[in-house]
Amino acid sequence: MRDTTTTRLRSLDPLFHPRSIAVIGASDDPLRIGGRPIAYALQLGYTGKIYPVNPKRETVQGLPAYARIGDVPDHVDCAIIAVPGPLVADAMRACAAKRVRGIVLFSGGFAELGEDGRRLQEEIGRIAREGGMRLLGPNCIGAFSVPHRAFPVFLSGVTGQVPAARVRIGLASQSGGYGGHILKLAEQRGLAVHELVTTGNEADVEVGEVIHWMAESPDIDLILAYVEGVRSKEAFIAGLAAAHRNRKPVVLMKVGATEAGAAAAASHTAALAGADGIYDAVIREYGAYRAGCTEEVLDIACALSAGKPLLDRKLGVISISGGAAVQIADFACAAGLRLEPPDAGVQRRLREISPFGSPLNPVDITAQVGNQPEIFEDTLEQLVEAGYDAILAWLGPSIAHPRAGARMREALERMSRKRPDVLVTISVMGEPAALAALRDAGCLLYEEPRRAITALAALDHFQRAFSTPLPARPGLHGVELLEPDTVFNEVQGKQVLARAGVPLLDERLVRTAGEAAAAARAIGRPVAVKVVSADIVHKSDIGGVALGLATPQDAADAVTRMAAAMPRRAPGARIDGYLVSPMLADGVECIVGVHADPLFGPVVMFGIGGVLVEVMQDVAFALAPLDLQGALDLVRRVKGHRLLTGFRGKPPADIAALAKALVAISKLAARNADRLHTLEVNPVYVLPEGQGVVALDAVVQTGAVRPPRPEAIP
Repeated sequence: MRDTTTTRLRSLDPLFHPRSIAVIGASDDPLRIGGRPIAYALQLGYTGKIYPVNPKRETVQGLPAYARIGDVPDHVDCAIIAVPGPLVADAMRACAAKRVRGIVLFSGGFAELGEDGRRLQEEIGRIAREGGMRLLGPNCIGAFSVPHRAFPVFLSGVTGQVPAARVRIGLASQSGGYGGHILKLAEQRGLAVHELVTTGNEADVEVGEVIHWMAESPDIDLILAYVEGVRSKEAFIAGLAAAHRNRKPVVLMKVGATEAGAAAAASHTAALAGADGIYDAVIREYGAYRAGCTEEVLDIACALSAGKPLLDRKLGVISISGGAAVQIADFACAAGLRLEPPDAGVQRRLREISPFGSPLNPVDITAQVGNQPEIFEDTLEQLVEAGYDAILAWLGPSIAHPRAGARMREALERMSRKRPDVLVTISVMGEPAALAALRDAGCLLYEEPRRAITALAALDHFQRAFSTPLPARPGLHGVELLEPDTVFNEVQGKQVLARAGVPLLDERLVRTAGEAAAAARAIGRPVAVKVVSADIVHKSDIGGVALGLATPQDAADAVTRMAAAMPRRAPGARIDGYLVSPMLADGVECIVGVHADPLFGPVVMFGIGGVLVEVMQDVAFALAPLDLQGALDLVRRVKGHRLLTGFRGKPPADIAALAKALVAISKLAARNADRLHTLEVNPVYVLPEGQGVVALDAVVQTGAVRPPRPEAIP
């Protein structure tokens, strides 16, 4: 498998690092789509051969032109196709006959335009596969590699120059136009984008493959990605896993979170946007970071480009404003960053430096710094010497102060030279020249403190992600394979769960009021009665649930009422009986469900709330199957997980037993990935620590067996 993966990755080299390039539809005008790649090759130092193909010209931009790709006398590594859509298929067949290894297809008019375009896109994809060619596009702007001086791209304004930097960036984007936008903003911030790849409609090469290729590239340290949808779960996960394995951060902007956004993505590149929460789960599980906007992507890229991780997660904050200090503390808390106060000795010295400020963290040095600029330098020195590996200073506009501004800049520059290992971030406003000097000294600059905290929290995210192993997927040997096309009633569904290892109550299935009374008498404590029918999913909505029945007669009366009401409230439903169960107390109701995602397969959902889950919307997702650690992580990700830890005097819940149940349910879902339609356990009742969990209700339904998907590349 590893050899196959390596071979497939290396098949992308002719697209991104071509040794020779032909341009079909070559233009003598360097500003036209068919002319720009030639102009870049001539101007920016491409060392390979370039072959213009245009039957109407003898030369193009001073180079000999060829009427057909087949007339080119030498081998062609990569062919750029920049002709109208109806001519593309013939051009690709000619490339296949020439044994071209890679195609960069600029042309549009394919799947993004509807069914006719989709059929044409399928045709060119087939031509590429049968011809042994890798295809980038259609409907893309191409790619470039600064280290290899290769520029098969029609993006305007490409200079081939990048600033000297310790972190080299690869940018992968499904959208050509937006990829170019991100590139220009990155260049304005002084970021070093060494490789750009846009994938367009992805008739062949997908964004996950590009991430994987960049993760294995010796020329890339940091990967930025713009994603509208994913076609291959295997390629996407393999790319994220490779980046994690090689400790290369992936900062990903996944759009299409709303129905409107997903529809726009589908019409743009015909991509499957998928369920947004599931994308969140996959991105998180594999250690990548999902940014909400372009500004956040670039803020984090700037922080990562400093090359200074938050090793000990110790952030010290200095502020000249109490109001800013309060905001930063709030932002840091929300982002999960701890602001530990200095020890008593450091606090004493900070009080001596700034008697009217606060020596806690954030350290408020007040506006007195305008009269005594040494306060800032002395405070900075104290925090660094106290072991804080990152400093955030809120200076606002004070950097331009006629007395204090220059002194504070000099203090920051001295600290950067003295302690280059300490990451200094400044929330500041000022003249471009003053800010440039701070940036050159290695400081990160953000006007808004929330942006600074977000960037620092991302550093913390990657520090933790790279120290955490990727999810381990347990084996499925011995897990039951369910019958397809089956709707299980509650009792049957619970039996499926019990065989999988999920505990149940001592329950009795009855068919008459007399049997209900006998069952309640045998149980010997208050009971619940529920109608049993595979045709009724939400039993409580139609009076099919009765709780807290204290006597056997109460249980019998409940069955009598339900037997009379069900034909009216659920006409046509087959009633298989009534389930009599003991009532429980002192537990926490949770929900465990499985979503059969068309892209990612079975995905486990966990939440707090039982019947209130739709109101609370407090759920988290993870790919199935889970191991115990993955199950515990899933539980901790919901906001209400504190209810399981002994909230407000209640005993801690049996989280270990809950995790085991999650593992069992996830393995059952993964074993039946080709047929599972619905699996929901709501509620799962989590008893106090040491007493286990029980499944109080279950909905299980299978469908027709779906064709198997290939396994993900490890």
